[in-house]
Amino acid sequence: MRVPEEDPPAYEEAVTSVDEQENAALLSGQQQGSGRVERHSADRSAAANGSGDDDEGTRRSFDRLYDSDGNDDIDRLADMDVDEAHRDMEQFDIDDSGASSSSVYNRASSASQRFARSINSKIFSPVRNFVIDPVARFWTVTSQRFDGLLSRFGNPLMFKRLLYLLAVALLIFAAVTTGIVPTGVDDPLFAGPFHNRAVLKQFLRDAIDRESLKGQFDYLTSMSHMAGSAGDLTLARYVESEFRSFGLQPVEVSQSDAYMTFPNETNSAMQLKLLDSDGGASFEAVLWEDKVYDHIRDSQKPTRPYHALSPGGSAKGHMVYANYGSKQDFEKLKDLGIDLKEAIVFVQNGRMEPGLKVMLAQEAGASAVVFFSYPAGKDQAWPKGPALPDGGVERGSVGIAALTPGDLLTPGWSSARHTQVIDLELAKNVPKIPSLPISWKNAEPFINAIKSSGKKVDEWTHDGQEAWTGGKDGPQVYLYSDPVVRDRHAIWNVLTKIEGVEQSDRAIIIGAQRDSFCYGGAGAMSGTSVLIELARVFADMSRKLGWRPLRSIYFASWDGSEQNLLGSTEWVEFNVEELRREGVVYINLQDAIAGHTFDATGHPIFDGIMKEILNDVAHPADNTTSLGEDWGDNRVSPYTSVGDYLPFLCHAGIVSLDVAFRGMDFPRHSCFDSNDWMKKFGDPEFEYHRALADVTAFLLLKYADEPLIDFDVRGYAYRLEQALKNVEQYAKEMDGYEEGKLNFNDLHNSVGHLMDSAVRFEEWVREWKDITRAGEPQVLMIHRLSWNIRLTELEKSLLDPNGLPNRNWFKNTIFGPQLWHPIDSKYDWFTFPGVRDLIEAKDWTNAQEYMNNIASRISSTAAKFTG
Repeated sequence: MRVPEEDPPAYEEAVTSVDEQENAALLSGQQQGSGRVERHSADRSAAANGSGDDDEGTRRSFDRLYDSDGNDDIDRLADMDVDEAHRDMEQFDIDDSGASSSSVYNRASSASQRFARSINSKIFSPVRNFVIDPVARFWTVTSQRFDGLLSRFGNPLMFKRLLYLLAVALLIFAAVTTGIVPTGVDDPLFAGPFHNRAVLKQFLRDAIDRESLKGQFDYLTSMSHMAGSAGDLTLARYVESEFRSFGLQPVEVSQSDAYMTFPNETNSAMQLKLLDSDGGASFEAVLWEDKVYDHIRDSQKPTRPYHALSPGGSAKGHMVYANYGSKQDFEKLKDLGIDLKEAIVFVQNGRMEPGLKVMLAQEAGASAVVFFSYPAGKDQAWPKGPALPDGGVERGSVGIAALTPGDLLTPGWSSARHTQVIDLELAKNVPKIPSLPISWKNAEPFINAIKSSGKKVDEWTHDGQEAWTGGKDGPQVYLYSDPVVRDRHAIWNVLTKIEGVEQSDRAIIIGAQRDSFCYGGAGAMSGTSVLIELARVFADMSRKLGWRPLRSIYFASWDGSEQNLLGSTEWVEFNVEELRREGVVYINLQDAIAGHTFDATGHPIFDGIMKEILNDVAHPADNTTSLGEDWGDNRVSPYTSVGDYLPFLCHAGIVSLDVAFRGMDFPRHSCFDSNDWMKKFGDPEFEYHRALADVTAFLLLKYADEPLIDFDVRGYAYRLEQALKNVEQYAKEMDGYEEGKLNFNDLHNSVGHLMDSAVRFEEWVREWKDITRAGEPQVLMIHRLSWNIRLTELEKSLLDPNGLPNRNWFKNTIFGPQLWHPIDSKYDWFTFPGVRDLIEAKDWTNAQEYMNNIASRISSTAAKFTG
């Protein structure tokens, strides 16, 4: 690993003028829109080296050697007697030499010519006349007679071609069996016709290095790097330089411009006051976070807590507490008769995305929202424990990715491809009222102030603390926020790839979030460290073993994840047509090391392979057991929050998987999520980083290099049936539902069709494995590649070009977040999102129609899969 010698730039550069940032973003002359890794870089390199088909140096034009008049002379010479021809040529030689008969050179030349003619007449001519010509005449006659014989049975040319193929096959067989042509059997890199997985896995195990992971993490967490800031650009350049140092090509930094906001460092730019009866401030919150480090460099200056994409504004009104701010919580307040008009609402962090909470408060008539987290307890909070301390602040984004992720002003299209933007007022995926995050230390006086005000809600009690709603007659609060707004500001994705050799157009993509609200230890940089390490070891394996994957591997460092998933969404929208054709798998590394329990969330098509992968990885706690033993009979769990996987799975239809170690209550989106936190609580020895790198490396190897893409289609169908039952339960427990309002039979039948197709596919796989133990015939290889294409297209066949009802950016009819989802964990709200949305809205007619549409789509997909 190479660490830049220069000290990283200070954070203040984050909010410099747009022109200055854009000038800083001109990475080696790269411009907006250059942003995807070219799939045909090898062709471009060939053209640059002058080896293309259009190279003038390879073109030749030849004049005709003789015209029609010359043919008569040639025919005449052909009919002459050989001796006569010789005499003519000798006469020509004599005439030519007569001009200088005294020349020794001419006499020698004449003698040599006579000698050559003598050899020709005595040796070559007899061989031609008595051997070659008779054999040629015999072959011609025999061939004509053979053609006549074959013509009795069919086309002679066809039979000759068949005999030719048979002869070639026999020749190849003889060459292989005699050892003339090597088969790779004795090569440790090969097992039969394919790469030896054991050799490759052992190389990866030996190459992945804890110290390398630690060194990457130390540098990546050494500065604040909010999206679009100078620290962010520094790390983008660093990741680029690391990829290049590994010998990977091409490496590209893809710039996109998007709507972004930044915290205003001026103290008066953010205010939150508890007012007394006279309108003065009885308490004013400190809208900063407690110090993480006593002594810091300029690059380590902490960022001010704020909500990304939140609008500015001021508000004055009565305080209301709304628990977690879910739809059910606001309905509870309505049932209790709590007036929310012009209220300033306080909500806890968690269980729903912040933007949805602010939108609900806005719809209820509130004028602003304040977020906080209850204390974790003295023994669990930093520095005694891993949780957020009382003085820590959890930041967040109020962009609503469940409506449309990405740039607020280019919803549904890439800003790099189309420069057209909408007015901010027309953006439906961001609230219009301001919000602020604060620490518990600053929230506590407000919560205490509303005790005995409004209504007491027992089910909202937290750790024995009474919960009161507050109300119109309760305390008044003043809020002011003036963020720095940039209508167009640069972010930078960094990508590279290893080209595949068999199906190079098929893409296995692994990505990690790079930007963070502050230092980003567990939240961003644990995943980025693993990403860089994987790029290094796979490049080493390619160079040292001469290995190349069957399918291409893309490594992606995403920017702007904390600003409504900007980087990943922009890239997918720019490349969506190619990704829908060619994307196979997306693997996401987010909050990668935030505990010590392995967790896999994502698409159920990975169910059947996780245990196999984990059995090959030693448990980092003791190195004597495997992660597979610890995993047991667990399954890949459904997604429960948005992340950079969202555009891949829900917009492009690429099956996605998040892998991580989780389980700790870590200080998410806080400056306390730092290098010190990781080395004290998260992973002091970087054993869990290494284990996650092993898991992810083996996943990449499986999907990039196994000849047949290993998707658990039967497990997929089984999990769909379970999800369907969950939807039925959700509908039946909805107020106003009556038996028979919805008919799920067609959906159940369609999932049954998919299960039948899965069984037929598994039968083919067993036959293919039996046949290919010693080698794969050409015809079977073609069949295998056809199955790979069908497996890749399986999820994409379930995309609806029109999108979900009222959310047309989301194309996947099976997987995606329900918009107003329940916070009860018994509901699998990431499946059948369109159906759940309509059920939640009690729109039974459209729900039934949409279910029938999905059933037809699943049945068609099943028929196409094995058809």
